[in-house]
Amino acid sequence: MSDFKNDCSVIAYTHEGTKYYEVKVHQRDKFGRLRKKSSRFTKNGRRITSQALVTQVKIWLREELNAFVSQKSNYTWQGWKDFCVLKMRNQGLKESTILNYDGILDRWKDSSWSEKKMTEIKREDVFNYFHSFLIKKGATDWTRKNLHKRIHRLFEIAVDDGEIPSNPARGIKIKAKSDDGVAFTPNEVKTLLSKAKKINHCYYPHWVVALLTGLRNGELYALKYEQIDFDSNTILINEQFTNKDGLHLPKKGKIRTIDLGPELKDFFLSLKKTIGPQSARLWRHIATPIEIDEVIGGLKTGRKIPGVSNHKEYVDMNDLVLPRIRSWTMGNQAGELREFCQKIGIREAKFHDLRATHITNLLSNGVSISKVMQQVGHSQMSTTDGYNRLAGIEIKGITQSLGFNVPVADSHDDDGKVIQLFQNRVRSR
Repeated sequence: MSDFKNDCSVIAYTHEGTKYYEVKVHQRDKFGRLRKKSSRFTKNGRRITSQALVTQVKIWLREELNAFVSQKSNYTWQGWKDFCVLKMRNQGLKESTILNYDGILDRWKDSSWSEKKMTEIKREDVFNYFHSFLIKKGATDWTRKNLHKRIHRLFEIAVDDGEIPSNPARGIKIKAKSDDGVAFTPNEVKTLLSKAKKINHCYYPHWVVALLTGLRNGELYALKYEQIDFDSNTILINEQFTNKDGLHLPKKGKIRTIDLGPELKDFFLSLKKTIGPQSARLWRHIATPIEIDEVIGGLKTGRKIPGVSNHKEYVDMNDLVLPRIRSWTMGNQAGELREFCQKIGIREAKFHDLRATHITNLLSNGVSISKVMQQVGHSQMSTTDGYNRLAGIEIKGITQSLGFNVPVADSHDDDGKVIQLFQNRVRSR
């Protein structure tokens, strides 16, 4: 590999009062990208304590880097997918994100890809997968779009790691029809809540709070009375719970404070008085730093690198606001709402559509987009603005700007003559 430029640096550091060395080597691969390898350990896993060991590690790392930049990928598609899942977990990604990658790729797996080498997968293979294989298997447009996002990402990682020269999924487009969901009208909300209250439906408190706060399902599940400030009339949204990730920060880590209106305040106080705070045993992921074996091209290098081990820590919660319902715990809250809507004769909606109803009604009543964003935890104005279509705000009143009106009948005009003339012309054609 003499045609590639090598570079090397040695950095001294102190660990527990003793001086050690870290060796770094750099080299450009056949695609012109700068590749790097470094180590604070010898092949035997000992820290580098002398110049003699520095020289040994330099030789070792350069040999590995030379082999790395010149080799073709040893990974099959299945092996690469498994490697990326492990890599994501070690990087501390949410478990739900990792399971989404792993689950959907296994569910819609093309067996002809499984043992195919990464370097053998061509753009034509990827195109046929999305536009032929998945369609024959009955995948929806949104499933195909989600798969494209994930497969494109795995190929991008392979490009970054020098496994393949280019991404074969790049430039392939999947069109999916937008699903705007349902936003209830005020009359539909009135029907839903009045009939649910009348029969004492187990989800009545959940629907009320969802409609009056716009909270996500996971935020509702973790909502505690200690988050509600009855003096300042605010609610602190600083946590949510999902079955895959346990207790964690709200979406995109955005902690926010929302408004506690008089009606909701009275409802919370009444709920606390009648059923009291609820108890449940929830859990959260605890990430513990560990050292794991480095793997390149499907082979262990003998070097240890930083990794992460996840385990569950259980937490007994005794201050929860909303009643625990088995179907809620099992994730069937959407089915319960759809079934009830069907029975009472209003449009069927998903549980998340209660949040959409909250947003669209705020917008319909003139609340600024910036305030709605703050209330519901949106990061981008375009997300909130998209709910204007459900509310019909974008089109309200625009016909008043037309430059003409419907004519008013006048007994003294010559409309009768005009109509007769028009009819005669039509008959003559």
